[in-house]
Amino acid sequence: MAAIAAFSTAYAQYELTNGVAPPADDPVLGDAALTAALAAATKTGMVTPEALGWAQETLGVGTSIGTIDQMRDALAAAAPTAETPAAETETATGETADGSPTTDPVAAEETSETGMEGTADTTEAAQNVDETETSATSTETTTNP
Repeated sequence: MAAIAAFSTAYAQYELTNGVAPPADDPVLGDAALTAALAAATKTGMVTPEALGWAQETLGVGTSIGTIDQMRDALAAAAPTAETPAAETETATGETADGSPTTDPVAAEETSETGMEGTADTTEAAQNVDETETSATSTETTTNP
């Protein structure tokens, strides 16, 4: 079964990367490779043409819709988008991964609520607290200067 899972994952990744199914004569992802993966999962090591056809339909090889299509969609959903580079993702301290302060007011406000003030953005967010809001440990009201 591991060979079938490996074949299916590689097939889905190929489709995701290239936008098309691999050719049927591909040595790694073609019909012969699927037959070998299926044979590895049988007691006899033999695969009938009917069993190969059933597997192709079930898995979604070629134009069929099947398990490989679901795997491809899951891989696509898990892949990072080009719009959010890893170097600019926000950390819990209110800074981006490259160390520069965040400019996201929502993130800055969330950071100040957890008591991690320090950047100009989080200090500004802390100063914009509603005057009627009270601290959880005190009965004093907060005032803005």
